[in-house]
Amino acid sequence: MFAVQNIDKPFKTKDGVIIPALIEPNNIKMIAVVGDKTLLDTTTKTGYRLCVPMLPPTHPDLIEGLEIKSGKLPEIGTLSTNPKTIAGLYSDRAQNILRRWNKGFTQTHALRHLANLSGQMAGMSQETRAKSLGHSPQMNETVYKRRANTETTIDLLTQSTKEAIPLGSAIQVLKQLGSDVKNIKLLAAIYGITSDEVMELLAE
Repeated sequence: MFAVQNIDKPFKTKDGVIIPALIEPNNIKMIAVVGDKTLLDTTTKTGYRLCVPMLPPTHPDLIEGLEIKSGKLPEIGTLSTNPKTIAGLYSDRAQNILRRWNKGFTQTHALRHLANLSGQMAGMSQETRAKSLGHSPQMNETVYKRRANTETTIDLLTQSTKEAIPLGSAIQVLKQLGSDVKNIKLLAAIYGITSDEVMELLAE
């Protein structure tokens, strides 16, 4: 999270695309720009990438629950200015919190596996999940699937979201059903776009 470049300000990519800040109230897509270095001047293992939220249907309010839009990074008290020392303190703090939660794991890296599972439950393709996590689809298929157990398999079978039809097809269905305010808001929520964007597509 210390490598995210657009927490409180927009990020302009090399090809001129502006990625909105995560704290912006109207930012629905919540695309995070992960840099190859952190604010602590340490390097990231996966390098530069764009990633999207992987919200499981069991926790659709995860962004609100984690207070992502507050734009505040966790803080620790230390007199050290050594980036590796500071990074180590943050890592220790995170592990202590995981131990206190007593959820069966203490390594923060396990949260990447949890994110992958959450994305799978949300109906995201393997390519999208791999791209967001910064590794290949092959690694997603092999290494990450090893963490699956009976409980997670049951969750995938019983609580996964089925993939929606393409947005263009949904717009045609909406035209047939009638584009009242309630239907427009519902379609916008399902596809993660604004009501105004739905209105624009209806007008095309």
